[in-house]
Amino acid sequence: MSPANDDSSEWETFPHAPIVEAVVDLRASLPSSVTADTLATLHDRIRGDFPHRETQVELAATVVFAGGAPAASGQQRPHGFRFLTEDRKWIFQARLDGFTVSHLAPYTDWKNLRICAAGLWEHYLAVANPLAVERVGLRYINRIFIPLGASLSDYFELEPRLGPDLPQNLAWFGVQVAMEDPDVPAVVVIQQRRDADSPAHPSQAPIVLDIDVFREWRLDPRSDEVWSLLDSLRNLKNKMFFNATTAKAKEMFR
Repeated sequence: MSPANDDSSEWETFPHAPIVEAVVDLRASLPSSVTADTLATLHDRIRGDFPHRETQVELAATVVFAGGAPAASGQQRPHGFRFLTEDRKWIFQARLDGFTVSHLAPYTDWKNLRICAAGLWEHYLAVANPLAVERVGLRYINRIFIPLGASLSDYFELEPRLGPDLPQNLAWFGVQVAMEDPDVPAVVVIQQRRDADSPAHPSQAPIVLDIDVFREWRLDPRSDEVWSLLDSLRNLKNKMFFNATTAKAKEMFR
């Protein structure tokens, strides 16, 4: 496995980073012989670190037209599994359409997430034997607390614009933009919204800044290109975060 491309000197590391979840996601195509029962055997390999297992299901719906009247039926079937650490801060999803690793707060760093994901990917390769990786993605969800009544523009470069004749006190808002970055190349989806109030922060408003970067590209599952692309996506994610937050917001993370 190739080492991580270290671009960390380009981006400041915050001791109080607002990350609540970091996600590595690889969508893959598997041989038809691989079933949910096949993926269940992964637990034998990782049980020491991921003792908890939960089944993931998908709903298969069928609509039959008989006598002019449609009749619908649905059936749940296993689609994969979630494996969780004892403290449930790390979650590994092994599915029939791919692989996901989530690192919940407190977040450590990219190096730690990359090493964990690469190790779990080796187990997934051995058991699922994917034919190809179809999509490579990286997602970081941040929760940022700002003073109640504060102007969003003091903290964020992305915000809803309200005309002067509209009420200015936002009870809730949600903004989503999708952009194409030509350099990686990749798609960037940024969602920003007002989150539910937190009893631990009664005088502050929680704002979610959700940054999802991905590229749809068919790759050899065993190729170092998968991990090189993830390193590039991580660099792009950092660029988006630093450009979407103001200097005042960054001061809160230091």
